Amino acid sequence: MLLASVVAPLVAAPLLLAVKDWRKGGFTAAASLVLAVCLLMPEVIKACKGFSSREVYNVEPSLYLITLEGGGFNTVYALTVLVVCSLSVIYASSYMRHFGNPGVFLALYLVASSSLVGVTLSGSLTTFFLFYEFFLIPSWLLILYWGGGEAKSISFKYLLFTEAGALVTMAGIALIYDQYRSLAFAELREILKDVNPSEVIAPISLLIVGPLVKSALFPLHAWLPDAHSEAPTPVSVQLTLAVGIGNWALARILLFSAPIALEVPPLRATLMAMAAVTMIYGSLAALSQRDLKRVLAFSSISQSGYALLGIASGAEVGVTSSALIFVAHSMAKSLLFMVSGCVERATNTRLVDRLGGLAACMPLAAISAFIGFLCLSGIPPTLGFWAELMIFFGVFATILDRGYFGFIAGIVLLVSSTLTAAYGLSTFRKVFYGAARELEVHESGLSIIQFIPLILALLLIVLGAYPSLIVNMLIRTE
Repeated sequence: MLLASVVAPLVAAPLLLAVKDWRKGGFTAAASLVLAVCLLMPEVIKACKGFSSREVYNVEPSLYLITLEGGGFNTVYALTVLVVCSLSVIYASSYMRHFGNPGVFLALYLVASSSLVGVTLSGSLTTFFLFYEFFLIPSWLLILYWGGGEAKSISFKYLLFTEAGALVTMAGIALIYDQYRSLAFAELREILKDVNPSEVIAPISLLIVGPLVKSALFPLHAWLPDAHSEAPTPVSVQLTLAVGIGNWALARILLFSAPIALEVPPLRATLMAMAAVTMIYGSLAALSQRDLKRVLAFSSISQSGYALLGIASGAEVGVTSSALIFVAHSMAKSLLFMVSGCVERATNTRLVDRLGGLAACMPLAAISAFIGFLCLSGIPPTLGFWAELMIFFGVFATILDRGYFGFIAGIVLLVSSTLTAAYGLSTFRKVFYGAARELEVHESGLSIIQFIPLILALLLIVLGAYPSLIVNMLIRTE
């Protein structure tokens, strides 16, 4: 069933190549993703009961090339990807209707979505790397052919950064296999638990470079703001998911497979410092942006710092906080990108200084944006509150264990949370309740591209009220 949930969108992708209508193609693509959700549900039920599945396929078995794992952690990520992509492709069916080649776009979108699901269900380093690389090609093509004016150079920059990181990770995989003759996450945990921590520093340091680049952590972040700015909104949603899945890989490597690596003070200190700088830099950069999508892009960089800080804290808190921040950030940032698309489509501008007073003609977009920024700021009743709270727990545990490292991280977390609320609510006020500009609003009222982000906003409220729906899956199966 795990393999079926990965393959379902892939099977539908070639069927969409001949589609000429955005609406029909969008709903067909969404149906394939909903089917994948249904196929994944037995694993969700298993995870809720404390069980998990492992599927190993006889394709180069010595290298664990096709190994899939369920369990709470993987399932939470995979389910989030499928839900967000399902809604995003429906959004695309309306938002992209003025663009050409709907069949090719939707086919590539399904391939990219399938790749992201494959990453999150990976049970080995090779399976992870296979899907990780598989995502790169369709996402690059989506930016190149449907992006903005600088799409050619920006897509090349995205390809260059991501592929460079992937090659370093591949070197780490080779080193791990050479030393320990296994690439399965579950087996590596058993093999490495009795190894001297200093022995794993070299291979683990190489392994995490690719995920660090994908997560857009400072100073490996330069590709993300430009990619978000030029990519069409539905592709920005997928990039948001990909950034979060970079943190999935970091958690899988550092918390599940080689937790002893975090016992080495230089590595842990480096990761915490990287997280702290990323959080503050991303927030300050977001405060200085005039383009709405660039505000959200730098916000994504800052949120990656939150996730890394939770992971670097280690243990169960790191597992829970990284998963919660992924769900909260993926839904909140996706809906905010969708809202920015609504605003740009309605006004022909994304410049915050030229916008204002849009709540009157775009009420659903205003409500969704408000909930999205509340979630990013960690304010109840959204899921973002619980995600940030778990990171605080991890930081406090680090204070007790590591002293001044944790204390500094706690100060940075407080400052960054304040800055997040500042740029988020300030941007919201300027766009929707600032001084009304002389704008010609082309689309208003209750359009489908305003309803889709509202669905994600409501999900954030429901999960904020019942975070145990996610937390119980995490702690019962890992």
